[in-house]
Amino acid sequence: MALFRRNATPALASPMATTPSHLEQFVFADLIGDTPAASRPLTRAAAVSVPAVAAARHMVTGAIAACPLDAGPYPAAWITDAGMLSPWHRMLWTVDDLIFHGWSLWRITRDTTGAAIRAERIEPQHWRFNKTGGVETLTPAETWEPLPAATGLLIPGPHEGILTIGRDTIRAAQALAATARERSEHPEALVELHYTGELALTHAEIQELLQGYLKARAATGGRAVSFTPKNVDMRIHAADANALIIDGRNAAALDIARMIGIPAGMIDATVNTASLTYATAEGNNAQFIDYGLRKYMDAIAASLSLDALTIKGQTVTFDTTPLRNPAPSGETVGD
Repeated sequence: MALFRRNATPALASPMATTPSHLEQFVFADLIGDTPAASRPLTRAAAVSVPAVAAARHMVTGAIAACPLDAGPYPAAWITDAGMLSPWHRMLWTVDDLIFHGWSLWRITRDTTGAAIRAERIEPQHWRFNKTGGVETLTPAETWEPLPAATGLLIPGPHEGILTIGRDTIRAAQALAATARERSEHPEALVELHYTGELALTHAEIQELLQGYLKARAATGGRAVSFTPKNVDMRIHAADANALIIDGRNAAALDIARMIGIPAGMIDATVNTASLTYATAEGNNAQFIDYGLRKYMDAIAASLSLDALTIKGQTVTFDTTPLRNPAPSGETVGD
């Protein structure tokens, strides 16, 4: 990574020169035409539509944003100057970038001595990696220009981003959610019209039978009374299928929690009863910080402590006091 040096002019670059742009997903659909959706890159909007992903995202970003930055005894004007956003929002969306894309980028404003006085997050759609690993930003003229090292800070996350590492898991959760919605609209959707007649039905006759049943069910929102002739038996399979959907959605939520790195119970995913433990709220928060948030905090703090942003020897840390000392409740909670 190109570090800031006084009066430096090199362009900012990724330490991995072959890293593709996380923005490829925005144009990929235009290039692949009718390629099946399952093989297309996953977008953030699609991922966050999954309730478990949204819950984990809200939990992690909000918790880290609530922890103020501490630069020690040295002055650091950029900590409180985030441009158009508040420092809280800057941090929240920086963590969001790391969760979904694996990278975040800040634009640095400096005074006449070269000291950083403002740090603004650049939205993911406004920057990209080029083919050589350099960082480019979108100008007001809608052109891409290299970002000088002195005006940018690239923040690598602890993983490649869940849009990359979690594509299959999130798509499976989407499919389960869609199936659950369908079952809620038509609770007896898994119906077999079992033909018991002696003469085989033609394809057209089968379709007429099925469409007639579906039309009758839809007429009153799925609550219509059904009629079947003497050579057709109606067999309901919904009960077992609904149980499988519930179990599947819980398993998907567990996988999402593991992928993002937070305790499953924090997004209401049910773990095996044999593994349940009980602890105080303080203990749960400590576990959340140490095993869930710390990887993101450490990734951000390491980048903010580089000479590109701070003076040599200065270390930036997160003050986790707001999370480690919650309001007392006097109750124990399940983990």
